[in-house]
Parts: sequence; C-alpha cells; structure tokens
Amino acid sequence: MSNTGFTIGYNCILRDQSLSLATKGLYLVVSSYIGMPEWKLTKNTLNKICGTAYAVEKAWKELLAAGYLKHYTARAASGAFIHRYELMQEPSASAPHAFVTDADFVSGDCRIVLSGESKRDFTQIPNSILRSKRIPLAVKGLFGVVAHLINIPNFSLNPAGVRAFCMERIKRFSSIWRQLKLTGLLKQHRYPTGEENSFEYQYELLDQPDSEAPYLVNHHADGSVSSERTISD
Repeated sequence: MSNTGFTIGYNCILRDQSLSLATKGLYLVVSSYIGMPEWKLTKNTLNKICGTAYAVEKAWKELLAAGYLKHYTARAASGAFIHRYELMQEPSASAPHAFVTDADFVSGDCRIVLSGESKRDFTQIPNSILRSKRIPLAVKGLFGVVAHLINIPNFSLNPAGVRAFCMERIKRFSSIWRQLKLTGLLKQHRYPTGEENSFEYQYELLDQPDSEAPYLVNHHADGSVSSERTISD
C-alpha cells in the first residue's frame, strides 16, 4: 500500500482543545485510509499500524466519547454481524454505538461525514508520516496541529502558542514537542535579539523525517553559524 500523497486533516479537530494529541493523531491515521476498499477498520489493524495497543485503545475511546467516531452494527445476509464506522468532521451528540438495518458503504467499512462549508477548512498531512510505524500517535497529532498553525497568516510559531490548542499540560506537551524534534520533522533556528542572553526562534516543519540535518542551527551576531545535530548534543 502506497504511502505517497496527502490526507485532508480537518482543522476543527486539530483546534479542539478537549482532545489529546494522540487522539488527534488516531483521527488523522484513520482518515488516511478511508476509501480504500481493501482496508478494514479494526483496532487490531490500528495496533499494527501505530505500534501500540494501549495508545490506540485510549484514543479510540476518546474519539467515541467526543462524538468524532460512530460505530454501527448490522446483520449480513448470512446472519453474521458486520461493523461500519463513520468519522465525523465535527463532533456529533448522537450515541457512539447503534444497531442499524442497513450498513452498506460505497467503499470500505468506514466513511467520513462532512458538515457544511467548514469542509473547506482543512490542512494537508503527508501520508508517509501518518502511516509510519515509527512515529507515535501523539507526535502525528502534534505534527497536524503545527502544520495547520503555520498556514495561519501572521501566526508566530512557538511552543506556548501551539500548546494553547492542546489539552496536554506543559510537562507532557514538552515531551511530545521534543519527540517531534527527535523524529527529524521539526528543525529550529535560533537568532540573537540584540539583548544579552535573549534569542528568538524560527522553525521548519518537514514533510519527511530528516535525521541528518541538525535539529538546531545557531545564528550568531557576528554572522557565523553553529549547529547541534541532536538534542543530546
């Protein structure tokens, strides 16, 4: 299965401060597979993709409770139970589980339900990141949030500004922010402000992990440049 291309990540969920970053990551992962007839949405499948059953289970329950995921059960002609899912662009107050008489979907066993004009409010996320088994769910969620925010005119990217769109407390958020750097997806540039021991930062968000380029580049007042290849440096 190809990891090329992009997935549409709806900004409504990326901005939702009531959802954890891991849950936002799971939403994006499921979105990246919707419409593929050969793909079946099960927690076992997600565990293999995401590499952690605990994180998937917790995020799955959170999506259901928040109204972003609907689970329908029906009986096939053979009498066996079949399962279908809807991923909501905006949260729904209806029950997360329901038995229905008709669960035929056009393609696959999961579909996304769009809502009005807000369907145009989205951010493109690379499938290569969403389908990577090496990148944790929370980091995928944070990547999506940052990718959305950097497209907002005049938004100054910094950890505190990003955390305003996340439910995580500072210690947990800082850990995920650090992981985003460790994956090679976020690069920092540090510039002196002209005041003693004062700096400003600029960031690069990459669409492919790069472990070779330095994670931090220091731009000195005299015009010279130094770098740190890893956070441990």
